[in-house]
Amino acid sequence: MCRTITYEPDYFFTTDKIKLSESQRNELTENSSVLEEPKIAHDAEEYLQISLGALRTAQEHPANEGVQFNKLYPKYVPYFASLLHRDAIKYYVHSIMGICYPNGYFAPHVDSRIYGTFRQSVVNIVVSPYDPDKWKPLTLYKPDGTTLEVPFCDAYAINTDKVHGFENNEYKRVSVQMSFTCDLNTLYNLEQSNRLFK
Repeated sequence: MCRTITYEPDYFFTTDKIKLSESQRNELTENSSVLEEPKIAHDAEEYLQISLGALRTAQEHPANEGVQFNKLYPKYVPYFASLLHRDAIKYYVHSIMGICYPNGYFAPHVDSRIYGTFRQSVVNIVVSPYDPDKWKPLTLYKPDGTTLEVPFCDAYAINTDKVHGFENNEYKRVSVQMSFTCDLNTLYNLEQSNRLFK
C-alpha cells in the first residue's frame, strides 16, 4: 500500500514490488516476541543466532529503549531469501525481525559502527501496524541538520551508513529487515531493472 514511490538518492527508496499478505503479517506479528518484556537496547545473543554465518558481536547500546532484534520465525527464513532475484542474492546476508515496543525509541545511529560493515543497506518490510496512520516512519538525519522521513509503503530500502532512528508511538512496531552487503544505489539499480525481487 504505497501512497507514492519515492527515491531519495543515497538515503532511501520505497518499493511496491514486495508485499506480505494479511495472514503472513498476522503470523509474523504473533511470533515476533522472543522476549515477553521490552528489553533495553539490542538482544545481542538473539542477533548472533540468526546470521547465515558468524556475525560480529552486537553490543548493547544504552541510548535505545524498548528495541529488540529477534530471530525470524523459522518457516520464513527460506521464504524471504526465495523472494530475491539471482542478481541480488549474492549481496544478501540474512533477515531478522525488528521490534520496537510502544513509546520505545531507537537512537540515531549508523549501522557500521554497531554491527560492522556487512550491513550496508537494508530492505525493511512493514509487518505491523499495517496502517499509514499508525506506522511510525523511520527518520534519516542529513549533515545540514534537515531530516528525511520515509513515507509509508509495503517495503523500503535505506542506506545504513546514514544516520537514522525513530521515536515510536503508542503501537508496537514490527518489521522484517533484509540485510545486504551492497550500497543503496546498487539495490536501487537492481530494483529499477526488476532484478532485486523476482
